[in-house]
Amino acid sequence: MDISSAIVVVKDFFKGDSLLAGIMISVVISALRVIAKGGGKLEALIEATLCGCLTFVSYSLMNHLGVSEGLTVTVGGVIGFMGVKKIRFFVDKAINSKVS
Repeated sequence: MDISSAIVVVKDFFKGDSLLAGIMISVVISALRVIAKGGGKLEALIEATLCGCLTFVSYSLMNHLGVSEGLTVTVGGVIGFMGVKKIRFFVDKAINSKVS
């Protein structure tokens, strides 16, 4: 890998439509949110990992629905900010309304 390809990778990362950037922002925001609420390191690590995985899954859903890849970082940030419990509540509510 030469320097020009490394620069391209870094530019693509900060462009905002990278899956890795979305996952990283989700992980960082969720970890900071848990720490700010007084959670421990293990809780922050688990929540950050779950938010990163949820962001990864949502990327696939965004592609399936035809949503712009430019929203990847935004979706990651929202998932990290809201957290896994809140996202699960909204998904359960949406599923229950469709089933009923």
